[in-house]
Amino acid sequence: MHRRKLIGLAAALPLLSLGGCILPSESSLVRRFRRHRNKFETLLQMARAETQVINVYPNQVRLKDDYGPTDEVRRRYMSDERLARYNTLLSELHLNIGVAIYSDMVEFLAESVGLLSTGEIKGYLWTPKRPGVLVDHIDRYGPKPTFDESDSVSIYQPIATNWYVTRSWSI
Repeated sequence: MHRRKLIGLAAALPLLSLGGCILPSESSLVRRFRRHRNKFETLLQMARAETQVINVYPNQVRLKDDYGPTDEVRRRYMSDERLARYNTLLSELHLNIGVAIYSDMVEFLAESVGLLSTGEIKGYLWTPKRPGVLVDHIDRYGPKPTFDESDSVSIYQPIATNWYVTRSWSI
């Protein structure tokens, strides 16, 4: 799970904040999810329907075999209208980094601070499987808890069936 998370974070590196940003609080993430649950579900269904797209960022996608496709190549897998719908939902849900799509889970990346090597990121996760470390409140931990020996740590707070708010650190 950690290796896949690092790959997702590495993919988002060009979009990660260089600092000065304040991460959203756990309570604001949970409130946003509850207030806009239908939009999250719509975004989830869109992401799970993708076959070649592995990341959707504001105005940009990554494909399985092409990390920076031209618009012409992207249109083979995602129409301009579908990308516009993603952009609208990403904006409305304050998912400033984007969506990472895996075979068995979808990450909804809200905000980050720092750089990949010393950064922190918050967002949401949908997965039918139990993710890594479950906690009651993601904001009770920091600056980087030591649940294991890896260079990255992710914690998950359940908020609905198969839905979690997440917080991840890398050092």
